[in-house]
Amino acid sequence: MHGGHSLVVVGFDDGREAFEVMNSWGTDWGNGGFVWIKYRDLAKYAHYGYVFIPNDENSGFVDLVGSIAIGKPTYSDTGSLSFEKETVIRTGNYFELTSKVRKGDLLQPVLVETVENMYFYFFSLNSQNELKIHWPRDEKIDGHYGGTSESAIITLPKIQLAIPAAYGALQLSRSGVEYWCFLFSKSPIDNFNQSMDKIKASKEVDLYKRLEKSFGDKLLKPDKLKYSDEKMQLESALINSEIVPILLKLRIDS
Repeated sequence: MHGGHSLVVVGFDDGREAFEVMNSWGTDWGNGGFVWIKYRDLAKYAHYGYVFIPNDENSGFVDLVGSIAIGKPTYSDTGSLSFEKETVIRTGNYFELTSKVRKGDLLQPVLVETVENMYFYFFSLNSQNELKIHWPRDEKIDGHYGGTSESAIITLPKIQLAIPAAYGALQLSRSGVEYWCFLFSKSPIDNFNQSMDKIKASKEVDLYKRLEKSFGDKLLKPDKLKYSDEKMQLESALINSEIVPILLKLRIDS
């Protein structure tokens, strides 16, 4: 704001090396109220500026948040280890494996892709209401785990983060329904351990309802989430401290 009027940058042209600017003086000024200002001149004379981000409720803009793959370890005749990718289907708020799993089976979740500087968390909740945080692991709780430093922030988009390790897997130790929850946020989730305590203490049978009670308004509503039907992939207009989940429901036979 200067001299009773304001200027808004509405576009740019690298060929002209200029910004297109709209003035508040009306259409009688400039070219119908618009004018081009060279990059160097704007940098020289503009001392203050603000960036307005549109409300995501109306923008309809979505980004890839994360993509998860589930692998099952297999051994060749020579004893070499590989992981066969499991297929999934989506039912409501949850993904489920198309193949059956049994107590004692091993599965390896892999964060295949996300965006730069995304915060990522992963926990499981089994049929006995036992909650386990798998990422990031707390050294004070989990002790030594191969000397690898773990952090919630993911700095690279093409990550291929296998949990618990590249040649490791998680064992399904209880029969019944087990949930795997992968959480994404562009900011650290405050009081994460306390939120896990609330989820564990909840009497709700459905995990999604537990998440709603634990995270409140920070958890984006389902109508703001765009899930793939054929793979564990989520897109959303995620900003600031909002939290979005990818949920896997495992029906484990005894």
